[in-house]
Amino acid sequence: PVHRPGLQAVAGYAEAIGATFDAVSILDVLYRLPAEAWPALLATAHDRLRPGGVLLLKEIDPRARVKGAWNRLQERLVDLVGLTLGDAFTYETPERMGELLANAGFERIETHPLGRGYPHAHLLYLARRAELPALSRAPSSAPTPPASARPGT
Repeated sequence: PVHRPGLQAVAGYAEAIGATFDAVSILDVLYRLPAEAWPALLATAHDRLRPGGVLLLKEIDPRARVKGAWNRLQERLVDLVGLTLGDAFTYETPERMGELLANAGFERIETHPLGRGYPHAHLLYLARRAELPALSRAPSSAPTPPASARPGT
């Protein structure tokens, strides 16, 4: 764990971390996993968030063909020397990623391009777990019994 005033960071596999957090980040991970594994990973990230917590997910934008080709070449080179885990190369459009996040239970999904001025077409997705519903402070809606039905009247 990393400790800074007001901040605690924990890194590890979801199975080893039983706590919940205000934020979970998954950066440059999904595209190296088979697409069939994505829904379970996103659901686990959702489960690890406290109500109102945010997922920060960074992936490659497949619509940027030239930058995507550069990313694939770079990944193949680091694969040759054994520096990268995973064996998939799966990219999803922002629309499809939004569907996957919504299916995992996330709300208020935002997409922010981060690739301007960089050789990679990074996209940052911010997705929130729903807040707990506020407790109602409205008076009881149960009808008041007539005075003749109340004890002592």
